[in-house]
Amino acid sequence: MKDNPESKVERATRPGGRSARVRENVRAAALMELRAKGFAGLSHRAIAARAEVDPSTVYRRWPTRMRLITDLIVGLSDHEISVPDTGDLALDLSAYLNQVIELISAPEIRALGNALLQASSDEDEDVDSALKLLWGERFARAAIIFDRAIDRGDLPAHVEVHLMIELLVAPTWFRILVSRQPLDDRFIETCVGNVMMVLQRGTNERGKS
Repeated sequence: MKDNPESKVERATRPGGRSARVRENVRAAALMELRAKGFAGLSHRAIAARAEVDPSTVYRRWPTRMRLITDLIVGLSDHEISVPDTGDLALDLSAYLNQVIELISAPEIRALGNALLQASSDEDEDVDSALKLLWGERFARAAIIFDRAIDRGDLPAHVEVHLMIELLVAPTWFRILVSRQPLDDRFIETCVGNVMMVLQRGTNERGKS
């Protein structure tokens, strides 16, 4: 019977004791290897050497490079992004985007993002499952910002929240992985301003109907 990819990802999130320590060492070593050599140069033996573990340990737990990438994606869940609550939607979005930029600007996260592009992850069920779990968690937390604005009466209940979160965050990933343009205050203001403009336009259009 074939394993459910989501169950494999879930099982990978529950280590403890020495196993957890080994896992974190291997994760850190894999990220360093990605930064140094990219996905094409990722080697189980090189990772084992960096992590100071026997190569068989790495091969046994992460038999493929894609399984390593999957576990690194799961590890992103350990990086908490808080949900701002200033009482003002634009300020909340700005504070949230600042945290996202701080996280994904880290060299190791950039390396992981580049590895995903190189690895054609859309053909790997484990990676897809890990990404769905990660993005589902991130979107659920970010949605709280909009839910609070709706509760305050600042937004109507019909807002397409997931679309607004994509509009806020997606340009950051594009700059990190593609254009390499700066992620400065002006960029943040532009992203937040675009979301607010779309929200206002949608409110106006519904008000006319």
